[in-house]
Amino acid sequence: MSRTYKATGINLKSIPLGEADRIVTIL
Repeated sequence: MSRTYKATGINLKSIPLGEADRIVTIL
């Protein structure tokens, strides 16, 4: 999970938390 957060960390800044959760679930 931590690896996913690091990869999406940059995207999380421009994407809402709700969207981020969906992305993390997909990954």
